Amino acid sequence: MQGKKSILSIVILLAGLAAFGQKPGNAPLPLSTQQQFVQSKNYYLLTLFGQSPQVKKMLESDPILSRFASAETDSLRQSLLSCKNSICFAEKAKFTAAEIRLVADRLSKLYRPENALGLLVKQQLIPSGKYGLYGNLKPEAILQKAWEQDAHKIPFDKPFLTSTTKGQSFAITNMAARCEKELHYVPYKPGKRLSDTDQEFYPVKEAWQINADEPLDP
Repeated sequence: MQGKKSILSIVILLAGLAAFGQKPGNAPLPLSTQQQFVQSKNYYLLTLFGQSPQVKKMLESDPILSRFASAETDSLRQSLLSCKNSICFAEKAKFTAAEIRLVADRLSKLYRPENALGLLVKQQLIPSGKYGLYGNLKPEAILQKAWEQDAHKIPFDKPFLTSTTKGQSFAITNMAARCEKELHYVPYKPGKRLSDTDQEFYPVKEAWQINADEPLDP
């Protein structure tokens, strides 16, 4: 439940994120934060948003983002009443492509190199290296891509790849019993074994939740 609360706080950050208990600063947020390790690992930009009072105020003060956040909050509150399980809630919490684009466009319009959002990108987002795939882009575009990446849904029709040592690779393939025992669900379906060290797998809907106890999550 704690992981679900963290995701909810991130998803509705534009409506007023709860403080994550970290002190803002100029150094990149370390991934070893004790309480938000998995959260910061998978949603680094949104965790930074939650840390910065100046950026939070900027986002909350934007009329378009404020209306969007209000609608999202109302929808999530309704889903808490109507949904009977976490899968239903995860479906309701997903952003549409149009919603992701709307927020990306607003971030672009709000961005200025010298304002709080620009300084967050310059001093924390880019130095962190968490979005190095977009390192050849301008800072404004990196911000947009980081948001789009953090807000993406898991592509269930495409295989993911684990690549490690032979022993660990086969241990991951045969981890279903451990997952059932510790989590009471299996967060993946095995795909093709490509070699002694490479194994494909497909996520399942239960994997949408952040779960620090999940063997494959951290």
